[in-house]
Amino acid sequence: MATGTLGSIAKDYPARNSVLSAVINLANLAPTQTFKVGTVPAGAAITRILTCVQTAFNYGTNNNISIGNAPSGAQIVAAAAVGGVGANAQTVIAAASISASDIDVWITGAFTGTVGNTGLGFVWVEFASPTGQ
Repeated sequence: MATGTLGSIAKDYPARNSVLSAVINLANLAPTQTFKVGTVPAGAAITRILTCVQTAFNYGTNNNISIGNAPSGAQIVAAAAVGGVGANAQTVIAAASISASDIDVWITGAFTGTVGNTGLGFVWVEFASPTGQ
């Protein structure tokens, strides 16, 4: 029941956390393909990027992704290894974490060496918006 006091209804807390999520695999990334995950709204801050690999990527030399604000970009995360099974927090480049305008989020594969044939994972881009958008 709303009482009119702060916290009595959801709208009293305008800040919201949101997540963009994407499946990553050899079909949509290897060896250097790129795709758009979504858009972080103006004024929001990228707070964390997580990857979780369910089936190991098995290219011979590098099994990396980069995350940028344009196709083939690396302005948000540069050369993050995604080869082995497990969860990883990726390092967000500080200058890319907040913007006065919308931030498009693109993932690009950087797979090199002997051609692989397996790999499945997920990427989550968490962001918070002080305006609740």
